[in-house]
Amino acid sequence: MQNILLKHGEIEYEILPQDIKRIVVAFDVRRLYFKIPRNHTNITIECIKDYIDINYLYFKNRISMAKNIVEKYISQYGDNIMIFDRLIPKNAANIDMLSDILLQEASILTQELSSKMELKCPSLQISYAKGYIAKCLTKKNIVKIDYRNTLCTNADLSYVIVHELSHFVYPNHSKAFWNHVEKYYPQCKLATKSVRKKINDNIVLLGYFNLLPDKYKNITQFRLRKY
Repeated sequence: MQNILLKHGEIEYEILPQDIKRIVVAFDVRRLYFKIPRNHTNITIECIKDYIDINYLYFKNRISMAKNIVEKYISQYGDNIMIFDRLIPKNAANIDMLSDILLQEASILTQELSSKMELKCPSLQISYAKGYIAKCLTKKNIVKIDYRNTLCTNADLSYVIVHELSHFVYPNHSKAFWNHVEKYYPQCKLATKSVRKKINDNIVLLGYFNLLPDKYKNITQFRLRKY
């Protein structure tokens, strides 16, 4: 089966045979994507149509929400991308540039916050992961900040860094850990929810502007560990 672009009702969808082991359904502001194993002979267009029928309203709403996210952003920033209070023309932006800006901003905040928290300042790395927003490697004294944080605010990034630095004290998500996070970021309960939402919004926006690494493409949401 070759790549096929079809439409079912108001929903446009594309079938993408790939060298994968299981079916993946993703979406962006344009359409649905059905990534299917090349050697999967039981999947037919009719099967996919039936699946869309069953989940039609859900898919329609998700695509509509993605479009609203993009439209709202464009109405606010026009042909620019806002990265930590810097307006950059979207035509001038690229993945390496955004990664560098994220690393610079995260480095400044990490130095300030680790000093405030009386911790040794860890090394920072920008990661391109699906399963976490940021990650603390306590034995190596490294904090990984995921690329999807690029369009977050300074306040969002501060929370993420406080969260990870707190793992150097409590390598778990115990009550003591959360008390420690709250000590240095009092609004942590609100930030926990808002950061996760913004990360998913960022995937939509970065995908629309063609600023996602290949491993993220056509994916708008991930199953994240508790954050």
